[in-house]
Amino acid sequence: MASMKPSQDLDAGLIPVVKQQVDCESGYDCVVMVNGDDATFKRVIKQDNGIILKPLNNNYEPYSFSNEDLEKKPVRILGKAVEVRRKLK
Repeated sequence: MASMKPSQDLDAGLIPVVKQQVDCESGYDCVVMVNGDDATFKRVIKQDNGIILKPLNNNYEPYSFSNEDLEKKPVRILGKAVEVRRKLK
């Protein structure tokens, strides 16, 4: 099972609720598996020549993947965020 590293993309205490699905439309925040073993939470921006995984925190750089990279690495969408909850004290 893949592990999801703590995300710098969400404010502390926010928890994304994710609907499991293998694809999404461009612009959605998703859990994405890269290289088959690490999951990350990023905004998925689809382009004709590949995708960009954009952090929600602008202090971090986006990751770009060509269509060839999507197959070779692989890069797979695991689910789309449908809401965000706040953890109470």
